[in-house]
Amino acid sequence: MMKSILLFTFTLALRKYDINQAGRDASNSAVRPYPFFGGISIIGDGSNSIYNSGQLTVRRRLAKRLFIRATYTYAKSIDETSNTGGTIAYNFSDAQDSRNLHAERGRSDFDIGHTFAASFIWTPQLPWKSRIARDWQISGVSSIYSGAPFTPRIANFSYINGEASRPDRIAKGTVANPSADLWYSRIAFTPVPIGAFRFGNSGRNILDGPGTLLLNTSLSRRFRFDEHWALQFRMEALNALNHPNLLLPKNNVDLATAGTIKTAKNNRVLQLGLRLEF
Repeated sequence: MMKSILLFTFTLALRKYDINQAGRDASNSAVRPYPFFGGISIIGDGSNSIYNSGQLTVRRRLAKRLFIRATYTYAKSIDETSNTGGTIAYNFSDAQDSRNLHAERGRSDFDIGHTFAASFIWTPQLPWKSRIARDWQISGVSSIYSGAPFTPRIANFSYINGEASRPDRIAKGTVANPSADLWYSRIAFTPVPIGAFRFGNSGRNILDGPGTLLLNTSLSRRFRFDEHWALQFRMEALNALNHPNLLLPKNNVDLATAGTIKTAKNNRVLQLGLRLEF
C-alpha cells in the first residue's frame, strides 16, 4: 500500500526584541531611543511562519510473518523566530535589528529538509519444535534525517560601540569534507568593525548542522501462562550500528572553537527487560 500527503500551514508566532536598542545620531554617537533606560524587551505575536511538506508512505506485508513500513518526508519551515519552549520565558533569541524585524526571516530552528523512517516486524519460523524456540519476534526502527540549521554569531560585541551580534558573510562558509574538527569555514565570517554602527549581513540559520542515522532493534518473546498472566522478555539495541551522530557546531565565529563539534548523541545502548502482564 502506498500513500502520499501534501501539507501546508501558516501560523503566527511570538518573538522578543529590544525597543531601546542603541543606534547612532547625526554625530555618529551611540544613543538609545529612551536614553535613561537600558534594554527594554518586548514580547509580541507579530512574526509569522510557514511550513510545506510532502510525504510518501509505503506499507507492505511481504509474508505472513514479515511486515515493513517506510516513510519519506521532504519539508521546509520558514519563520521570523522559532519558539520551541512553550512559554514566554525561554527560547526567545533577540532580533539582531529591532527596527527591521523582517530581516530575521529564515529557516526555522527545527527545519529538517529530508526525513526517512522505516520499521519492520518479523516473526521467524524456526525449525526447532521446542516451545521456547517458538514465537520470537525481531523488530527494528530506522531514522535518517538531514541536519538542523544554525546561525553564525558573535560572542563578544557591544551595540553601544557600534558592533553587531552577527558577522559579515564574505563566502559561502561550507567546507568540502565537514568533520567534528571543522564543520564550516570560520574565515568566511568576519566581525563588524568597532564603530561601524551597522548590522552584519550574515542571515539567520544559513548553515546546516550534521544529519542523524539511527537504527534501533529488538528481540522479544511473550510467554503466556493463561489468559490472564504473561511474561514478556525483550533485548534491545539502541543505535545498534553505534553511528556517531554529532550535535551542532560551535557557532561563535570570533572564538577559537568556532566550527568544532564537542558533543554528540548517545552511543550504542544495550538493554534487557522483563515485563509481567496480569
